[in-house]
Amino acid sequence: MRLVAVGRILKPQGRRGEVKLLALTDDPGRFEDLEALYVLETGERRGVEAFWRHADGAPVLKLEGINDIAAAEALRGKLVGLPEEALRPLADSRYYWWSLVGCKVVTESGRPVGIVEDVQENPAHDFLVVRDGDRETLIPFIREIVTAVSPQAERIVIRPLQGLLEL
Repeated sequence: MRLVAVGRILKPQGRRGEVKLLALTDDPGRFEDLEALYVLETGERRGVEAFWRHADGAPVLKLEGINDIAAAEALRGKLVGLPEEALRPLADSRYYWWSLVGCKVVTESGRPVGIVEDVQENPAHDFLVVRDGDRETLIPFIREIVTAVSPQAERIVIRPLQGLLEL
């Protein structure tokens, strides 16, 4: 089972083991109907007993077996996730970054560029980290350059700006 991070535990919130989360999802309401989460570090499954929102909008959860501040404090900073198959489908032209890792990148003319090794977040736009042997290329993940994405086919087609692949 592949687990995907959907949140990070920020701190205890309350005296009965509740925890405040930083949502790592576009839809923080996603936590409202969860039956369970997994602590990624250990793979341990924790039932979700209650959900509400903090005054700042952050999700707050009461997790099964976490019944006091000390137990909640032990989870501070830990990532929590869901099995990949439990993730909600995304709208067209939206992708989970991990589904892009391993995709072959080619130009519109069919020239191989390499394999996506990672996706780096950036305030302006994300970058595909593409490796071809010892060569690493950062490809801006923008419509003007990335013309087709098919995680199912493990293929990404780009229209590189002049000089991009020579850097």
